[in-house]
Amino acid sequence: MSSKRPIRRRRRRSRAMAMATTTTTRATANRALVRRHRRGDVASVTRATPVRRRDAMLMVTTTLTMLTSVDAARAAAAEVTIRRDDEGFGANEASAKALALVSYVGTIVESGEMFDTTYGGQKFDTNSAGVGSQSIEVAPERPVVLNLSSEYPTPGVPEGLRAGVRGMRVGGTREFDVPPELGFGDVAVRSPYATIPAGSTLRYTVKVLRLSTTGPDALFKGVTRCGRGGASAQSSGCGSVEAAE
Repeated sequence: MSSKRPIRRRRRRSRAMAMATTTTTRATANRALVRRHRRGDVASVTRATPVRRRDAMLMVTTTLTMLTSVDAARAAAAEVTIRRDDEGFGANEASAKALALVSYVGTIVESGEMFDTTYGGQKFDTNSAGVGSQSIEVAPERPVVLNLSSEYPTPGVPEGLRAGVRGMRVGGTREFDVPPELGFGDVAVRSPYATIPAGSTLRYTVKVLRLSTTGPDALFKGVTRCGRGGASAQSSGCGSVEAAE
């Protein structure tokens, strides 16, 4: 029995020393945090308040949801402003479920600079040899297919462009302004012909050539030498595509 007592004393002494070391370490850390707080070190103050990972993820998710809701509310309140509208001859209006073959020109309202067009005839930015590099040849004329449904977002196609085309008829031309909420928002965007500054209002002049609710093939019925996309697609016949139902 007497041989075990020294071992117990050593264990008790070790636990006491460990507790004292832990207390000293915590006290030192707290004093350091207080000094950082007095200096205005916000990051250190944030670390002084532990947050569980689940709670942190919940806070981030809640914040993103709130921001998304705010953006959605702003977009819902925003409207496209129609400046000019030539009705055309088509029997049907473009609905949110339709595909539209269109030609258009897009400009930045604040500067008047053109940032996109389907009519071609100008060199465009390629970035193939770095920022600011341009194509060797001018772009060909090539109308594009727009899916007018908001359920299928397309890169480079703002919601305001789709909204402005809805209600148009084949053969019609419409000029309308797209507010930033329905355009590219608060971020700068590079387009083929210019950089669109953040918060820009966009102006489109659009002509509807074809409408379809059955698929893209109907849009190109009777069209030759005009591909739907890709760098190698034929474009020599795109300039002769006429408005038709």
